[in-house]
Amino acid sequence: MIPDFDVLICQGKVHGKQSAISIAVCHCDFPLMALDDTMHGGKPHTGAVAHILNFILSGDVRPVADFSATVISLTGSAGTDIRQIIRISPVAENRFRITGIAPEDGKNLKYELIETTSGEAPAYELTVCNLKQDKGWYRDKFHILTDSTISPEILIPVLGLIRERR
Repeated sequence: MIPDFDVLICQGKVHGKQSAISIAVCHCDFPLMALDDTMHGGKPHTGAVAHILNFILSGDVRPVADFSATVISLTGSAGTDIRQIIRISPVAENRFRITGIAPEDGKNLKYELIETTSGEAPAYELTVCNLKQDKGWYRDKFHILTDSTISPEILIPVLGLIRERR
């Protein structure tokens, strides 16, 4: 009899022109804490680790677009104007139009997306403003929907760090 196996795939990480992927193959009914927080969100998983396979894939890692920043960082003093503008330009191999945008939570953010042009292709400017008026921090994430089959959704993380007013 062949035992049942669960395969957990840890999200790959891109380093320059290489991408690393971790895979854990599990069987039996023993509790297993995921290998790191990216696998099952760090929650217990039933199964015993039989094998851990690590792969390094080499080749060109092509971006879906050119971004002026990969993280929206809103840092400053409470009560001041804290904003960042991100420029998004689709690459030639992946011309797309943005069809929708929404923050995951959004309670601390105000945003505006403007379509511009970069040569003959569409480009975009996303202006994000902080709304949090007191000291503290938050994180959020923008979900950008496109008409592309290569990249139908683009995620851009947001980090807010609001210091006490001086």
